[in-house]
Amino acid sequence: MEQSAVARSRRNQQHVSEHNAQLKAQNEALMKAKSQLEQDEDELTKMYEKWIADDTEDLKITREEIAEIQRKIDAVQAAQESHENTLAEKELILAGKEDVLSDLHAQLKEKNTLIKDMKRRVKKLGGTLPEKLKDMPDDDDWAW
Repeated sequence: MEQSAVARSRRNQQHVSEHNAQLKAQNEALMKAKSQLEQDEDELTKMYEKWIADDTEDLKITREEIAEIQRKIDAVQAAQESHENTLAEKELILAGKEDVLSDLHAQLKEKNTLIKDMKRRVKKLGGTLPEKLKDMPDDDDWAW
C-alpha cells in the first residue's frame, strides 16, 4: 500500500509539475502579450499626442488667420467711416458753393437787368452806348 501511495504521490507530483509548467508557460505568454500591449499603447499614445499637437498647430494658424481677417475688416470699416466723414464734409462744402453760385447767378441776372434798363434809358435819351454794351445781347441766355 505504501508503494501505491508513493506511486500515486509521484503521479500527482508529475501532474502538478506539468500543470505548473503549463501555467508558467501561459503566464510567460500573458506577460509577453502584456508587454507588447503596453508598447502598442505607448506607441498609440505618442501617435495621438502628435496628432493633437498637429491639430492644435493647425487650429492656431486658423485662429491667427481669423484674427488677421478681423483686423482687415476693422481697417475697412475704419476707412469707410473716414470716407463717410470726408464725403459729409465735401457735401457741406459743395452745398455752400452751390449757395454762393446761386447768389452769384442771382446777382448776375440782376446786373444784366440793370444793364438792359440803363441801355434802354441811354438809347431813349439819345446817348451813345459803350462798345461793351453794344456787343452784349439783350436776352438772359449769356448769364447762365
